[in-house]
Amino acid sequence: MFLGSYNLDPRSTWLNCEQGVLVESPVLAAQFRAIFDAQTVGRRAWRVTATNDALNWTDDNGVYKSEPESSFWQRLQAWFARTLHLDAQL
Repeated sequence: MFLGSYNLDPRSTWLNCEQGVLVESPVLAAQFRAIFDAQTVGRRAWRVTATNDALNWTDDNGVYKSEPESSFWQRLQAWFARTLHLDAQL
């Protein structure tokens, strides 16, 4: 099992600035997996899937075509960041 701070920040990949620990323990890995699975079930997390070039968010309440619990302004900011490639400026 690998425990680390990789956080989907583009700098994490490009600059290789993350820290982590590799643990070789099947028992600990199984315990961690059980905790992770319990914390990421449908009522606690969304499952994101791509179909026909569109993203869908699914939880125990159904399927959403736009990001759940995000406002129009938050989605607009994300669109601008994606369109203007602002991640390259980080």
